[in-house]
Amino acid sequence: MPTRMQSEAGTRPDAEIAREVIRRMKEDIEVPDDRVTIKVADGFVTIAGIVNHAAQKDATERCAARVKGVRGIANTIEVDPAAAPIEG
Repeated sequence: MPTRMQSEAGTRPDAEIAREVIRRMKEDIEVPDDRVTIKVADGFVTIAGIVNHAAQKDATERCAARVKGVRGIANTIEVDPAAAPIEG
């Protein structure tokens, strides 16, 4: 389910939003930007990929949420269960 944002709708072109989301992901050390893809349509960002930890998934969404013009976010990233540490 998409996360609703408070930014103004239609304030920026989708390509510009996408560039800024990608830039923010590359700057955030928690985000494995080589394992994540984004698409932007009418200000709505869809994030996909597979990461190792829930914190990486959350960090990716935070990057998108900070971008002006984002109307909503659908974070479809999956956390790889094989990457989770085994407790014992």
